[in-house]
Amino acid sequence: MIYSSKYTITKKVEAKDIDRLHHVNNVVYLEWVNEIAKLHWEELAKDHVQDYYWVVRKHVIEYFKSALLNDVLTISTWVGTSKGVLSDRYVEIKIGETILVKVKSTWCLIDAQSHRPKRITEDMIRLLKP
Repeated sequence: MIYSSKYTITKKVEAKDIDRLHHVNNVVYLEWVNEIAKLHWEELAKDHVQDYYWVVRKHVIEYFKSALLNDVLTISTWVGTSKGVLSDRYVEIKIGETILVKVKSTWCLIDAQSHRPKRITEDMIRLLKP
């Protein structure tokens, strides 16, 4: 079940994002995935950001087309199923309606004081719903 509505940012591809093959480096895409996940969490859980943080367990990335210098990208994310200590997050990176990259990540909720995994409560799931 998908819980969350989409959260979207835009990025303009800069020279620092480009690799020697003249397109966005794969590591940069992962940096953007991490950035939008953090921004979305901060938006959803304003009152809980100091109490919890997320660490990635797994990224599954599909590349369809390259982004190039000066392309304006739309990066969207939403939360999928959350169970136990784990939550799935989806990210799409597009130019217009063309999907360049799809990512499914699994994240683990961590208690900020103990630095140990924290079970996702019903209250937390309500935060993740649209």
